[in-house]
Parts: sequence; structure tokens; C-alpha cells
Amino acid sequence: QAEGAREIVREYDVVLDASDNVDTRYLINDACILESKPLVSGSALRLEGQLTVYNYLGGPCYRCIFPTPPPQDTVTSCSDGGVLGPVPGVIGTLQAMEALKIAMKKGEDEVMSGRMLMYDAMSCKFRNIKLRGRNSQCAVCGENPQITEAKSVTGLGPGQCAYELKDPCPAAPQLEEEHHASCSQLAARISDGANIVVIDVREPLQYEICKLPGTHNFPLAKLEENLPEVAAKCRGSDEVFVICRRGIDSKTAARLLLKAAHEGKLGSEGALPQRKVRHVTGGLTKWAEEVDTEFPKY
Repeated sequence: QAEGAREIVREYDVVLDASDNVDTRYLINDACILESKPLVSGSALRLEGQLTVYNYLGGPCYRCIFPTPPPQDTVTSCSDGGVLGPVPGVIGTLQAMEALKIAMKKGEDEVMSGRMLMYDAMSCKFRNIKLRGRNSQCAVCGENPQITEAKSVTGLGPGQCAYELKDPCPAAPQLEEEHHASCSQLAARISDGANIVVIDVREPLQYEICKLPGTHNFPLAKLEENLPEVAAKCRGSDEVFVICRRGIDSKTAARLLLKAAHEGKLGSEGALPQRKVRHVTGGLTKWAEEVDTEFPKY
């Protein structure tokens, strides 16, 4: 919880941030500034990673570089957007190296302070980008700081992540119980040879990592513009199951499909009757736990 952040940070000489949401990053940064602790920050998303060190030997903090939290509907966490396993492995190893250098009291030329390392896994390239220095107007480390306590920037409660705060499709209806399906129910339909269609709404890169046989990939970001193709795939089926990695995007997609069906954007009633659409709770992560323990998890 935000209230205990400073007490936790106070016990250590160096803090490593490996979180994947905006709220936590600002909270950890503020706690480190208020407790005068260097912060080794690493992030990874899809096939890219970043690394830098904040608040070291007069270097900038996170708020110096990013003064204001971005709109929450523009931020993708690695849990939602996906990340290829070796990428956080590379960034995490580099974070450990930076922490060791700080413990050895190396200078700013040797530590990643005031610089950001950009890692592109696809091309296996590393780049160093110079960051602007400490901002004298920074709200937490500037000459006249307005922030004197480490607090949540979103006002979320314990266990909530920033990207869950905004409803991605407020105009779409909420899902009734009949539109939810467990992984076991989907597995039973597949085993019985039922006349079903399974739509996977992950990004193509994630879809290529692992997928259920016979599924169709329609990424959530382009689902609305691909409604005619979706309707064509679903026409004549008895049920349509929507799945993603963890059951977050699939729920949104199912709501969008129900809304489109209600508005007649999917053609005739036979293309996609509303009663057919079911979102798979827990997604492929739950599938790997409940149905097929050998199914890849990432």
C-alpha cells in the first residue's frame, strides 16, 4: 500500500523498480526521493526494454523526465500488452549490475544516471540516450517541492492497477453471467466437436507465441474495423468464444461484439446472435493451469 512505501524503502541502500504500471512507478520514485535512495528503473514490453538510474549523485528522478502521469487509457502494462520472456531477463540482469556499481560507489560516468539504455530484442541492438538533468521545478526533487509524502497518483485501492481504472468501452453493455465461460467449458465444447468459433484478441506477436488450434486472430485494437470479417467467421456457428491472455481484453471484446450485434453492425441475426458470445474467464493463462499444463505461459 502507498502508506507503507517510505517505510519499506528506508530499510535499503538501493531500490530496483521492476513494476509494470504507472501508479507504482511514481509511488516508488517519490518514496526514493523522500528517503534519499538511488532508484534503478527497468521496464519491458513486447520485444523492447529500457533501463536507467534515478536520483543518483544529483541526477534526475522519474518525475523530472515524466512530470505528469499519462492518461490511463494510453498506457499498456506488460501483463496486458505481453512481453517475450528473455527481454525482462536481460533488463533485470542489467539492473542487478547497476545496483552493484552503486553499492561500489561508482561515479555517474559508470552508472546509468542521466542516461537511458534502450534494448531492441528483435535487432539485438542497445542504444544510450542522454536524459535531461534534474529539473529545478520538479514536484518532488525540485527547489520547492510540492510532494512531501509518497502517495498513489490514481487514488486506487490495494491490489488495483492503473490500467483497470478506465472502462475501455463505456457505451457497451456489461456482460451477464450467460456470456461468461470457464476454460473447462471451452475445453468440453472442443472435445465434443461442437460447432463453435474461438476468437483470439491478442496482438499478432503474442498469437504467434502460442495459440489454441483452430482459433482466429482479431486483435482487440482493430476489432471494430474488422467486424465484417468477424461476422463472416462466426456465421453459422452455435457459439462464439472470445479469449485472450488473461481474460481482460476478451471481456472488452465480447462487450464490443454484443454492442455491434445489438446495433446491427454484424449483418443478419444469423451472423452473430447475442446469446452466442461468451468471454473465456482467465484466458490462456488459466487454460494452462486448468486444462493443459503443457500449454506455454509467457
